[in-house]
Amino acid sequence: MESIWSKTCEREKRPALEGDITADAAVIGGGMAGILTAWKLKEAGVHAVVLEADRTGGGQTQNTTAKITSQHGMFCRTFTEKKGEETARRYVQANQVAVEEYKRLIREENIECDLKESDAYVYSSDGDKLRTETEAAQRLGIDAEFREHLEIPVSCAGAVCFHGQAEFHPLKFITALSGRLTVYEDTPVTGVEEKLVKTACGSVRADKIVFAAHFPFLKFPGLYFARMHQERSYVLALENAGSLDGMYIGDGRDTLSFRQYDKYILLGGQAHRTGENKEGGRYEKLKQAAGRLYPESRPAACWSAQDCITADGIPFIGQYAASRPDWFIATGFQKWGMSSAMVSAMLLRDLICGRENPYAEVFAPARFSVKEIPQLMKDGGKAVKGLAKRVFHIPAETAAALERNHGAVVETPQGKAGVYKTEDGTVCQVDLVCPHMGCELAWNPDERSWDCPCHGSRFDCEGNLKDGPAQEGIRNA
Repeated sequence: MESIWSKTCEREKRPALEGDITADAAVIGGGMAGILTAWKLKEAGVHAVVLEADRTGGGQTQNTTAKITSQHGMFCRTFTEKKGEETARRYVQANQVAVEEYKRLIREENIECDLKESDAYVYSSDGDKLRTETEAAQRLGIDAEFREHLEIPVSCAGAVCFHGQAEFHPLKFITALSGRLTVYEDTPVTGVEEKLVKTACGSVRADKIVFAAHFPFLKFPGLYFARMHQERSYVLALENAGSLDGMYIGDGRDTLSFRQYDKYILLGGQAHRTGENKEGGRYEKLKQAAGRLYPESRPAACWSAQDCITADGIPFIGQYAASRPDWFIATGFQKWGMSSAMVSAMLLRDLICGRENPYAEVFAPARFSVKEIPQLMKDGGKAVKGLAKRVFHIPAETAAALERNHGAVVETPQGKAGVYKTEDGTVCQVDLVCPHMGCELAWNPDERSWDCPCHGSRFDCEGNLKDGPAQEGIRNA
């Protein structure tokens, strides 16, 4: 499955690291956050190198819906109640500054990436909630208004509209920007020690190290694995669905998102926690929705994305841990990776260069609130359940009984294993233990992958690593 961005952008292959080098800063991860951080450091006179395990933009950047917006759902009122008006205002301001910085950068660097200024909407069936949210957004300084009549073909009471947002082609943008930076592809990081980043093909010695690889792979320090979980969501690019102005998301978990790109309408939804998609059918449900909403449409592409979710809904951007003053982190972007990536780049540049940043406290990874405890306990419970399944889960199937094009946890003469049977009857058998922290993996029939319900690592049907925090694949059982 390939996103519409991957289908419509050619990327030149970059070389892998060879040998040992030095730099002012090493950035781990060649996605949007990593490339923007390296760019901002370059602008500040700091020589940074980027180490990417696969291809530049080949992770979540190529799977985004590419909305550049400070409209992060129906959050203004609840965010203000939980964090206070000043923190909420600075959070929104940081993201709106990020939107404007994209526009400036694209304009001044003459980057052809299909940038389009666009309003962003969050719709709901609750009119009173929408009006309250609009008022809360306006108090935070947002150019917002309540709109009763929308272009999208769904029944609702209206939407909160944020003006002055944007959308673009993320791979065209990141390809242009990364071409002016020192980037090493096919260079997975195997370890980090103080000021040394190790890879299988060389090392980088740097005064500053930035972890921008979606989910940090180190367990200690930081304990980020215990402070976030991951979720997946799905997208269709629809041809012959007409045209649409604006970017739309629904309030609630079982709603849809909409935006236009070129001749396609991108229809998204069906979010779930990673590792909890036993029944599957996510793409099929989106196709059914497309058939109802756009009867003449047809899917031109389908893909999925994975997002890191923090307990309080704010990304972790800043110093990695008190014991590592020269390490920095950017993670936990939720569904808002484009604006959060730019916020990260500007904030980390300032921290590394010793500058004041008015938003640093809002995103500081060291923050903690007792209000986060329920979510932390819920996430911890998922991890305990995933570990317990290794001992108490008794498979109900055998490999011989498994249907073709299906995967399942089965009983083998050697014990439990993960098995996928191909169309021609070939059996792919893998170890079910996630190499990150030992949780039992679950089959995702929509992606034909083995997913970890504890921390979100994913592996293809043959056991190859697809998503971290795991750093290696699962061996053949």
